[in-house]
Amino acid sequence: MTTMFDEILERLSGEFIDDAIDRIDRVQVALENLRGGTLSRMDAMLDVSREIHSIKGSAGSFNFPLVTRIAGKFEDFISDTSDLADPPVREMQIYAEQIADLLERKAEPQGDDATALIHALPVAAPEFDPTGVSATPGQALVVTSARALGRMLARELANCGYHSDVLSDPFEAMRLAVTKQPDVILSSAVLDGLTGVDLMRAMLGMRQTASVLKAVVSSFDADHAELRGLPKHVGVVRLGAHVSDDLAALLTQVE
Repeated sequence: MTTMFDEILERLSGEFIDDAIDRIDRVQVALENLRGGTLSRMDAMLDVSREIHSIKGSAGSFNFPLVTRIAGKFEDFISDTSDLADPPVREMQIYAEQIADLLERKAEPQGDDATALIHALPVAAPEFDPTGVSATPGQALVVTSARALGRMLARELANCGYHSDVLSDPFEAMRLAVTKQPDVILSSAVLDGLTGVDLMRAMLGMRQTASVLKAVVSSFDADHAELRGLPKHVGVVRLGAHVSDDLAALLTQVE
């Protein structure tokens, strides 16, 4: 039996979809104006970021978690390509088109189909160092509440051929790790709700993630009190001057 509250939620969901599609239309207009030279890059990216950030903040509440993830990756893509001489307008349009498609279908793919969709999105192409790690390309999960740290780790991983999902919620990270089973999991030592050590212990205790390569990212060495209780099979990636070398050493262990 449909209740009044169910009807209210259905109406609110419909209003969200209509509003979000209107926002995507404004994103596409801004990108076309940027391409045509009638809007500056700063103004265009401000318009795009405003609309995408709004969609990202609301989509999860209306059962569009994949839209939330794509919007977050869109924001990261804008940030990671901000220094390019020529803005990658077409790639940004692909993000917008994918969000619009999900909203218009009023449903999201699940499982492998959702994963394939995420992997098909454009990524910023960092300069690859051929003298660096030559690890097998794979999937990485980065868990941190520090957005700048998440972007930095994603770039480092991309240099080694890894596609990263960056999450701030450790509980959402556990759910994603179980369903997606990445090749490597990195977590900040400090998180919202529990510590990185707690998260790694939980990951080790779950059958689906027990054998996944894991490391805590910290400014301290492995014997520091902040990392007390860290399982011996979990690595430590030290921030600062050590991060690239520590990450390279870790990734050579991927089977």
